[in-house]
Amino acid sequence: MPSLSVSLNGGTLSVVPADSTGSRTTSGFTGRLSILDQHATAQDAIYQVAATVDSANAYLALPWPTGMQGRLLYIRRIDPAINEAFDVRLTKSTTGQETLQNQRGMLLLEFAEDDYLESVEIRGSVTIEWAATGRRD
Repeated sequence: MPSLSVSLNGGTLSVVPADSTGSRTTSGFTGRLSILDQHATAQDAIYQVAATVDSANAYLALPWPTGMQGRLLYIRRIDPAINEAFDVRLTKSTTGQETLQNQRGMLLLEFAEDDYLESVEIRGSVTIEWAATGRRD
């Protein structure tokens, strides 16, 4: 199975083969998420960062803007190999905490306006690329 390159740029998610050498041609996938279109006023927030987490025994919180009501979360493993799992703990405004165990690749989640994302924590030894969008209070 070929490896893939995933990027999030200006509200567009692109997935293409990481190595285009060889006899097979694969065009890839691009999907418009409307992240920037949806959150264009001064009260809205878009937050992106690459983070290295080295915590096998405890959850570490990703930096979260004060008052941000998350509506979309994107997390993708950068390193190490995909066979190393990590856990994600989400805290939502109405339903509380939810744990997603044994994540190995890309995670893309959307949240309801009345149960928005309040925080994200990671457990494991992993480098991730992540982005979250939403509105500030």
